Amino acid sequence: MVTLNLNGSLAYRTIMSICMSITLVCSWTELSAQDLEGKFYPLSKSGISLYKPEGFELSQDFEGFINLQIAGTIITQESDQNVSMVLMNYTRASLSEQNMQLINREQVTLTNGKEGVLFTTRFILNGNLEFERLILVTGDFKHTIIIMGNYPAQVKEQWGDEIRRSLLTAQY
Repeated sequence: MVTLNLNGSLAYRTIMSICMSITLVCSWTELSAQDLEGKFYPLSKSGISLYKPEGFELSQDFEGFINLQIAGTIITQESDQNVSMVLMNYTRASLSEQNMQLINREQVTLTNGKEGVLFTTRFILNGNLEFERLILVTGDFKHTIIIMGNYPAQVKEQWGDEIRRSLLTAQY
């Protein structure tokens, strides 16, 4: 039997980092399964169901949720277009034309196992209020679902993860 002393080495730090990441993901998965039970809300016209974060209410004005205290919204849209074609329109240049700055683009797996792309963008509202918008694009060759989570950048620490989690729970 060979033993290696990896304590303090790059290999040790890498292994520990991976173990901690796996633990966090497993903890989040268990926690989210408990937290989400019974908290899905069908959004009638679209056929999409989402987890409704605490503090959000069903909107009377659009398909989604609203939190008036933080000026946050979660809005669903769908179309009969190929998701790949829709994603081709989500470029840094096209978002910039809509006065949005692309911060991040990542491949994600929804809680139902379906794949999607999550964009993080920022934009300025009324000349001085910075907002962050998460845009989830998912679907297949016949159908595209777009879900946007909007909130003031100043509440990102308190609400960003909760809104992201809601988007990733989309069922359709």
